[in-house]
Amino acid sequence: MILASASWLPVALAVAATVAYIAPATAVRRLGPQAMRRSMMAAWLLHGLVLAFSLLGTSPHFGFAPALSVTAWLVAAVYTVESHVYPQLETRWAFSALGAVAVILALLFPGQPLHAAASPWLPLHWALGI
Repeated sequence: MILASASWLPVALAVAATVAYIAPATAVRRLGPQAMRRSMMAAWLLHGLVLAFSLLGTSPHFGFAPALSVTAWLVAAVYTVESHVYPQLETRWAFSALGAVAVILALLFPGQPLHAAASPWLPLHWALGI
């Protein structure tokens, strides 16, 4: 676990994203559609910031957990688009739980640091490949 050497901002963003994902997962019945949509959007944006720090930051890392996190982030993006087309899809709690678990796993298992000679386009290549 590399939490001791991690900067406080990515850790704070990861915690905020996890809390933002947990809110709609636990309050499925209490939140209205607009509040749920806003909560999911906030969680998705925070998750994107966490990914930007981990993949494009000063010391980029990549491994199984960041790959899972990118995948969960992309699934949440697709769900957001599809929920506008098919509003009867009621799987927000499952996607919220998946997002929270993916963010925590990426925080606990950040992967290997990228080689100094790695292309700056490598994280984008991985994200699009996933």
